[in-house]
Amino acid sequence: VNGVYITKISYDSTSNRLNIEGVAPSNDALVQQLKEYSSPSQVSEAVLTQMRYDEKQRIIFSARMSFVDKALKTQQ
Repeated sequence: VNGVYITKISYDSTSNRLNIEGVAPSNDALVQQLKEYSSPSQVSEAVLTQMRYDEKQRIIFSARMSFVDKALKTQQ
């Protein structure tokens, strides 16, 4: 969304959380992206856990997404 890109993704199966790191060109773009993350019905929350500005005034951020009912777990 609007120039936001992801640089790292990790998944913690114990807590059923997806951790995301990325770069956004502005606060507005980051807020819009967080809204997109939280819109699917499988996502129970999307939380911004860290943000800072780099030398080009882009936002370096970390976010955590939690899922309902083990949405990312595969069916056995």
